[in-house]
Amino acid sequence: MPERELRDALEACAKLGQMVRASLTRYEPEALGAYRYGDTWCSSLLEYLALLINGEWRRVPLPAGPLNEALATTRLLFGAETIEYRLPEATRAGAMLGIKEYPTPSVVGMYNRLLSAPFPLLLTQSFSFLSRAAGQALLQRQFHRMANAGDFAVSQALELKEALDGLSSNEFAMGDHHFSLQ
Repeated sequence: MPERELRDALEACAKLGQMVRASLTRYEPEALGAYRYGDTWCSSLLEYLALLINGEWRRVPLPAGPLNEALATTRLLFGAETIEYRLPEATRAGAMLGIKEYPTPSVVGMYNRLLSAPFPLLLTQSFSFLSRAAGQALLQRQFHRMANAGDFAVSQALELKEALDGLSSNEFAMGDHHFSLQ
């Protein structure tokens, strides 16, 4: 890549980063990257990934080798309902929760009580948008499944039609949501 093109791409990334940071101001975002700790270069991004993998924070120097050899310091053992974190200094037990379906209604703040839980926890969420066509296909499939099964949940069928109309007119978007709590 020519130097000018690289410089333009880096400027575009920096501007995008400023926009994202500005939109998240009330959450006090912190940019992740490399920093010096004494004579060692460390990575706050790798520290975050190590936290997700190991269940506890530790300083992570920039590795000279593969990341998979630098990040995992905990041996994870999964049981039917629990996780055991075997760290070099201690062993901890935990559990995981994944949400397959949300209650009706789902409201903003429904997980706020977790913030005052008397134990440490790690909550992760992500959302990826579906294209309008994929969302419409999903709603239509569900509508046809109900009709073919002889499901007479009239209000639900009506809601699916309304959702199809709302999606088609850009009133909302659909996507895949991931939530995990450990």
